[in-house]
Amino acid sequence: MEITDELVEEIKRAVRVKSPDADGEIKVLAQACFSEMRIAGVNITNPQDPLAKQAVILYCKGHYGYDDKPEGFLVAYGALRDAMALSSEYKEGKSDAGDADNTNS
Repeated sequence: MEITDELVEEIKRAVRVKSPDADGEIKVLAQACFSEMRIAGVNITNPQDPLAKQAVILYCKGHYGYDDKPEGFLVAYGALRDAMALSSEYKEGKSDAGDADNTNS
């Protein structure tokens, strides 16, 4: 999954980092998160999906040193990942036919 510069900037704002020096590490963390979700059975086709973005933000907050107690972020990430894995919305091969591309905007 390609991690866009826009997503990196959103994650940086969420973890309260401004330095461009953090871009590489944030990008690697986001890629690791998407890989971990895929292993858990979560099929993300759009990295801009609100739940996918929230999962990545929680993952990054838990691994980036955002807080002196990152366990809460990791627990929240794990719960969200597991809920997504159980949802038919994130199953591999799910057809969006008749779902209007899954947009509710």
